Parts: sequence; C-alpha cells; structure tokens
Amino acid sequence: MITKKNLPLIVFSDDLSSWFGGAIKAHTKGNYNHVMIQHKIDKFATQNPGGYKEVPISMYKDNDHRLKYVYIDMPKADKKKILRDIDEDLKEGWFSRGYDYIGILGQFLGKFIPPLKYINNPWKSFCSEKVTSYYKDYLDLPDKLSPSGLNKFLKESDKAIVYARYTPED
Repeated sequence: MITKKNLPLIVFSDDLSSWFGGAIKAHTKGNYNHVMIQHKIDKFATQNPGGYKEVPISMYKDNDHRLKYVYIDMPKADKKKILRDIDEDLKEGWFSRGYDYIGILGQFLGKFIPPLKYINNPWKSFCSEKVTSYYKDYLDLPDKLSPSGLNKFLKESDKAIVYARYTPED
C-alpha cells in the first residue's frame, strides 16, 4: 500500500494502446514510454505533450497502462525538498511548463543525421528529463535519459527499490 511517507515515487508507464508510446519504446529500445512522479496519494506530476501538470492516478489505472513504482531511499528532508520543488513547478505559468516539441524533431532527424539528435529546446523538457531534474543530485544521473534509460539506470542503483507494479490484469 502506498502511503504519504513513501512519496515521492518514480512511476514508469507503458501505454499499451498508444502508437506514439509504441514509437518511444521502439526508439529507446525499452519497456516503458513514459515516466512521472507520484507526489500525492491520488496524483501524478507528469510532463507530457500537454505540458507539466498534475493528473489523477485513475487516468493510468485502466486497461491501457502497465505501471512500475520505484522508491528512492533518501533522507526525509530530501524527499520533502523534491515534493516542494514539484509543487512550485506545477504553479509555473503554462509557457514554463511546456513540452520539448523541438526535441521530438531532433530525435526524428537524428535517426538520419546522428548529430541532429541533440536539437532541443533548452527551456523545455521531456518526461524523463523532468523526473531526472528532481533526482539528479541524489542519484548522480546523466542529463539526458529516456524513460527506458532511466529505468535501466535505476535497476543498477542501490538506492532504488521497485515498490509496486500495476498491470491491467490486477
């Protein structure tokens, strides 16, 4: 059971019905196409093409998503700081919370001309970049990770513990 003291949790998502999610998994060669943070008992903080926002967990507890919850073993004060930072970021104006659409173009063009994969908007982020920005100081994370890359990194970390999983069959 997830309780307030376990928060925040990193949550990986695999959208089983999305062609865009399937393209992300194929491009990143992994099992997950999205990552977000459970920062409240009933809410996720998520960076997606609609911007950085808070959504009810029920949006992901359906027949279309598999979820993996990861707990990061860290001091209570550090967890509180991450939760405060998330709340502050969610209050930012819509422009500050935008998605890195230019980065999508860079990833696409990088398939054909590899140096172009680094084209992005430095003031915007993908979901995995948003999550890693909160944990970078605690986990010594690289700057650019996909959801699959972050998942692989956390599998090797002694601070990361798989806390729960949700599958449509549950």
